[in-house]
Amino acid sequence: MKKNYFLLLAAASLVCSCDNLMDDGLTPPNGPDNQEVSFTGSYSNEDGTRLGIETNGSTVKFTWDEGDVVNIYATPNYTEGADSSDPVKYVATPDADDASKCVFTPQEAGTGIQYTEDATNHKFYAEFAPTKKSTTPANNRATTLVQIQTQPAANDNSNLKNYLVMHAQPVLKEEGDNSAVGFKFYNIFSVLEFKVKLADGAKTIENMALVSEEGFFAFAAQRYNMDSEVFSNDCTIEPWAIDARWPNYKRVTLKFGEKPTLSATEQSFYFVVKPGSHPTGSLTLQMQATDGSMLFYTLNADKEMSFKSNKWYKKSISLNSADFVKTANCVIANQTGSVSIPKRYANITNAELAWQDKADAVTAVAVNGNNIEVTTKNSGNAVILGKNAAGDVLWSWTIWITNYNPNATEGNVTMDGVTFMLRNLGAHSAGTTSANAAGNYYQWGRKDAFPRLQNFEDKVAPIMYDINGNLLASAIDADGNDCSNRASAEKIKNINTAVGAGYSIEDTYANPTTYCYDSTIKAWWGDNVNTSYAKDYWGGESNIKSINDPCPYGWKVPAYDGDKNPFAFVTADNATWVAYGVKFKDSADNEITLYPTGHTFVSTGLVGGFKSKQYGRYWIADFDEMNGNIPMPCQAGFYVKGWSKDENNVYQPNAEQEFSTTRLTKSVQSYAANGACIRCVRDTAVADSDL
Repeated sequence: MKKNYFLLLAAASLVCSCDNLMDDGLTPPNGPDNQEVSFTGSYSNEDGTRLGIETNGSTVKFTWDEGDVVNIYATPNYTEGADSSDPVKYVATPDADDASKCVFTPQEAGTGIQYTEDATNHKFYAEFAPTKKSTTPANNRATTLVQIQTQPAANDNSNLKNYLVMHAQPVLKEEGDNSAVGFKFYNIFSVLEFKVKLADGAKTIENMALVSEEGFFAFAAQRYNMDSEVFSNDCTIEPWAIDARWPNYKRVTLKFGEKPTLSATEQSFYFVVKPGSHPTGSLTLQMQATDGSMLFYTLNADKEMSFKSNKWYKKSISLNSADFVKTANCVIANQTGSVSIPKRYANITNAELAWQDKADAVTAVAVNGNNIEVTTKNSGNAVILGKNAAGDVLWSWTIWITNYNPNATEGNVTMDGVTFMLRNLGAHSAGTTSANAAGNYYQWGRKDAFPRLQNFEDKVAPIMYDINGNLLASAIDADGNDCSNRASAEKIKNINTAVGAGYSIEDTYANPTTYCYDSTIKAWWGDNVNTSYAKDYWGGESNIKSINDPCPYGWKVPAYDGDKNPFAFVTADNATWVAYGVKFKDSADNEITLYPTGHTFVSTGLVGGFKSKQYGRYWIADFDEMNGNIPMPCQAGFYVKGWSKDENNVYQPNAEQEFSTTRLTKSVQSYAANGACIRCVRDTAVADSDL
């Protein structure tokens, strides 16, 4: 038998024959009209689909683009010099009259797969995978599904081409059959379409997110088997062989090229997600509006939902402006009173105090309908946990109990065009010689507060209390030793995230009282987390307040405005020493006082290795760059060599000592696992009238 190269001819179609699903869920109806992503191949008159989008009635049609590259496998593989598990890259040439059909030719001349003279059957596979993770055998393909997806504009689903993975049904050619091979393609993921309208008014949306309490929507690396003969039902995507190193994500975020404005006209928004099941009440669609308000919409309040491969799901959602709430991860509460917090997730059935830094700051916590009610009595800070029936933490909030009002005219100051709070985030007071002015400590990019030290000079470990005012034992002793393995340890724990390299931002949501560090990459996230996601954990890249921002509503972590440093006024020439602080002036002689509150060390965690007295460190939302494998976010502040106590027992810098401002620019970096203070700035997206 003569050796012959074979030509591969393909077409694909994505058929959505039903416009709507049941109002109470996303499960497709039974019967021949299921909304199924069906990628068909071979010479036929069937509609095709893949890239580029056309609409034909209820059919969404994807077409092949010139130069699209697919991986084609053959067993046995008789390409000269090729390993039997290696794919060969073929390039698509669309049909001139119908771009849903195409001919595949080898990307490199002379590399085409060949039939063999040997008496044997052949099996062929094809795959289009823009998010392919690596080259692996057909029965153990590795891929990824990103947790941040982008839609160009409302109703524009051309974003799907970047995330769908199309796997062709295997084609078996028996001995002696040297004819052309036609493939039928299927999408291994699920497509979710939400058709949203706002019954009253208008609301411009910054981003959306689909969140699951238990299931996963995206992942860094998992595998699937191309040898499956049936893809019309479900494609099981298994954890990667070294799954501990690769994070999975319960949240997938949708950003926009052109921000959509919700109105009475229905508009469509699209997510590509991993197939799987989600228990009743565990699915939430979140929206962040440009005015800072948030929407939390439960998708499956009364039923479990399951998504399958190769399926297109639609759901219509009608909203009102009142559904958007003003909320944040930090809530300011008055002394002696109560505060109500939207609970975000329907399955939060219990709320409790994790810790408070005064014995009587918070006296009661309870779930009341869609809110969590917190009763306050004295100034201080408290972390509140929202839990489901199984005891899992779904979200947490910091309550800052104070009579200080940053929204009042006397509560803030504008420095070179940027409006700052007059106190550190969580500070009990200002202008004092004690640690009360420090506020809380934060790891860069995380939303949750960690308690301040009792005393700067002696590095005395934080004091924490339970809801009844009883003293809690810290998991860290006064010398910075990790005590988390002791029976008396409660509430704050150190962990080295190098042990679990897949530790991600979602792990911190579930463990808000865990201080994470890694002496290798010097970040709290594992080294297999995509650092491009981390860059915007506090909104420094997008320049909007992020879901992880720890500041109250109407305020956010300072960020660069182009090349302008928000702390540009911090220079030695503008500095004046005051009681346990440094007063700075801007170009208009406006004044602000910052404090040498110290910071924690990246290699030892909270308290251990604490640097005191010399350092005034304040986080900036921006992420600078990578230093090798070490991510480097930004800090601003000051450093003074050599402090001593004066006659009033107050620490002050020695007159002859050096005052350094070397950490004031974006090019000078810090470590994400360090703990430092925050001085919040006004979020200009929120109108003064909304505060």
